Amino acid sequence: MDVEAKASRELDRVAYRLLMILFENRRKAGKSIKERYKESRAKIAAALRNMAERGLVRYETDERGFPAIHKARAVELTDAGAEHVLRSFRLPPQARPTGATVNAVLDALREALRAAEARPAAAPPARAAAEGEGGRARDLRAEILRAFRERERVEHGVVPIWMVRRAIPEAALGARDAFDRALLDLQREGLLYLNQLNDPRGVPEDQIRDGLLHPVRGRLFFISRGDKPWDSTTPS
Repeated sequence: MDVEAKASRELDRVAYRLLMILFENRRKAGKSIKERYKESRAKIAAALRNMAERGLVRYETDERGFPAIHKARAVELTDAGAEHVLRSFRLPPQARPTGATVNAVLDALREALRAAEARPAAAPPARAAAEGEGGRARDLRAEILRAFRERERVEHGVVPIWMVRRAIPEAALGARDAFDRALLDLQREGLLYLNQLNDPRGVPEDQIRDGLLHPVRGRLFFISRGDKPWDSTTPS
């Protein structure tokens, strides 16, 4: 491993620990990072600057311009940082998260579920309208599977959602939430599988927006084949 790659990996390790500490304490006055995390000041400062540039944290500086890590609440996770932890952040394979980290994530997921359940259900459509909607939904499902199939080999089996969304003719696409519902239906049936983007750095914002926002799993970005085999009855 070259020096640059090793330094980048070390920065990621430090950033992971910092994100977890900040996420655990974002709703209550916590101890300073220096008390919680016995790491060199230079490494902590480098990781915090990197995350601040991405809008994930904010912090006060001391008289020398370093993040004031010795002061409680001088470093905080932004709303974008908390969203990043829930929607895009993945634990390293060898990570050993604390009970506080797991509980913080579970609390956030419960809040998301309660918010989703509190939304009023849509009024049932009239029968004729429902039949028309059903036909459009079937057409849209077929377009999604067709667009996925066309790009599946080129993308080595993992196709970005934005690529499929933009490949569907506007007349068949309809409202944005219709595409999202059709995609989730195909996943529930086992024909497709939707997955998250591990690291959004370098990915254009419009491509991330054209993914799919799930109330629990967060921002989904990729499509691959599901466990159910495709046969002659699968729309094409």
